[in-house]
Amino acid sequence: MGWLAELSLLTLAEDGVIAKRLNGYELREGQLQMCESVARAIETGEHLLVEAGTGVGKTFAYLVPAALWASHEGKRVIISTYTKTLQQQLTDKDLPFIHEALGGSFRYAVAYGSQNYICVRRLRQAIQHNLFTSIEEIAQLEAISEWAKTTRTGLRMELYFEPSQFVWNAVSRDPDLCAGSRCLFYRQCPYQLSRRSLYEAHIIVVNHHLFFSNITADGNVLPVYDAVVFDEAHNLEEVACEHFAEEVSNTSLEMLLSHLLGRRSERGLLLRYEGRFAELFEQARKIIEDVRECSEIFFNAVAERIGEAQAIRIREKGFIENTLSGPLSKLASVIRKLAESLEDYTDAAELYVTCERLAKVSSLISHILEMSFEGYVYWAEVEQLRREKKISLCMAPIELADLLKENVFIEGMPIILTSATLATSNSFSYIRERLGIERARELIVKSPFEFEEQVLLYIADDLPDPSVDMKAFNIKAAERILDLLQITKGATFVLFTNYPALRYVSQRIREAMPNMNVFVQGEMPRGLMLEKFRNTENAVLLGTNTFWQGVDVPGEALIAVIIVKLPFAVPDDPITEARVERLKEGGKDPFYSYQLPQAIIWLRQGFGRLVRRTDDYGVVAILDPRVLKRGYGKQFINSLPRCRISTSLDDVRSFLMWKALERASFKVKDSFCSE
Repeated sequence: MGWLAELSLLTLAEDGVIAKRLNGYELREGQLQMCESVARAIETGEHLLVEAGTGVGKTFAYLVPAALWASHEGKRVIISTYTKTLQQQLTDKDLPFIHEALGGSFRYAVAYGSQNYICVRRLRQAIQHNLFTSIEEIAQLEAISEWAKTTRTGLRMELYFEPSQFVWNAVSRDPDLCAGSRCLFYRQCPYQLSRRSLYEAHIIVVNHHLFFSNITADGNVLPVYDAVVFDEAHNLEEVACEHFAEEVSNTSLEMLLSHLLGRRSERGLLLRYEGRFAELFEQARKIIEDVRECSEIFFNAVAERIGEAQAIRIREKGFIENTLSGPLSKLASVIRKLAESLEDYTDAAELYVTCERLAKVSSLISHILEMSFEGYVYWAEVEQLRREKKISLCMAPIELADLLKENVFIEGMPIILTSATLATSNSFSYIRERLGIERARELIVKSPFEFEEQVLLYIADDLPDPSVDMKAFNIKAAERILDLLQITKGATFVLFTNYPALRYVSQRIREAMPNMNVFVQGEMPRGLMLEKFRNTENAVLLGTNTFWQGVDVPGEALIAVIIVKLPFAVPDDPITEARVERLKEGGKDPFYSYQLPQAIIWLRQGFGRLVRRTDDYGVVAILDPRVLKRGYGKQFINSLPRCRISTSLDDVRSFLMWKALERASFKVKDSFCSE
């Protein structure tokens, strides 16, 4: 055993510095096992895959050796998470505790994408040049201005309201427009202050999106690092794909044009130059009108090709005629002439950046319509927003294994991947293949929770097969959800794989159970919704992907999780479809090598929402009968923690009643003992 493993285990021992500062500290064998493996991987420069079940204490198992190694050896470790929520938990709770326990021997910092920070210079410009005209936008700008005077971080997440995207884009840091040390506000810039702290830190907490931003920026976003720990690592492929994908839409183009000049010429960057450069201003105004008209015609043609579907693959060059790149190039040319006429550096820089972005939109449209890059999937999609339809052209890499192998899983650098759900059927082969991981140690640490005592798995075996008759399944599933809610009296998550089913069930619940407090994803911010759910009796929360993972509601606020349908990716989703085709071309069975393992990991994430502490209990209900009636169903069940299984609603009622009485008796006993 190396020095790092030995010191880490001593730190987490029963009489170690952690135990002395943490009331009720319990020695966990699984945590020690993981900690030793992480320390060994760091010391030897190896890659490590660790599945750590809920309750193992994986956060301390990787933070302790990472902090000890970084401080003793003068190294820097990146901790990358999927969500900003976990970032905040690490930097607000876990790292401060470990920092104190280790005598302040290391420094840590958190990094967010630069667009999350207020830019003092751009804020002042927005106020000075009257960029906004609507009462709501002006009110938001004034509120941001007041907040900026007192904020310590300048982070958008600390605002007490949610500004419109247009307003925030005008006042937040834009890396292309940053003047760096030449800026008058450089010393008080929130982003620069945060960035300076990164270079002094041993531990830097980032999210996966920012990690991949650093890769595409050739390492210019983060300081040089010596090791990486990916927490919530089951999401790495998804995030990498999102990051390396490209999209151009009617709404993003309109936002870019509105930044230059509003539809009624009532606002925009160009109004500053209307008097001084009247001729160029008028040329730009007319071309912007032309671009808007061409954009409407172009994206309507895209929508016509999509038809009634939400998305369609682009399989041949010249999907539609490119009538937009020409007008965009003309506009960029006029804006460049205006920029060349300006003496002020910052004003000219903003116009030059706008030129580059117009050129990028033009180029991207051409690349997608011409299907310029091998190994990419191309598609068009439409999404109904609150006020308009968003029509997009998109492209994304089909496979990411080679890219990740070259840029992330560097030989000789310690790379640790951990999650409660990395393996399928006790094997890491799926995650290895998807991420291009060749050589790595493996470890599976089971959860210490007693699921056979804490959880009843209810499976509805009498509902229609959703792959045969989706409409009939949705109707019967809604009825079964109502049955289950009558038993649970709320304290329930209902997890969906699509929005139409969610909206249908939410309507049914509100009609049939008017006294039930129904929280529906999209009706309020996610964090606020969770807080209200936790503190509201007789409450049910309905959510899709974002609520299958990263959500923690311990105690009796959550006693049931209903999984409506097995979480298979939509087969005609363009990326899924392209990956399936690629696997078939390689002679592999895409269902068993890709679609099934992916769905198993998602199901395990959904199951994991229920039990977060040793005294939690409840029911996980799966309404999809394929779990019992299809051959692959056993793989889903075998992937879950061993627990009692029933197809009877009476068993659900009895189990919850028994557990509630058991919990009440413990409370009475504790109360008696305390007296």
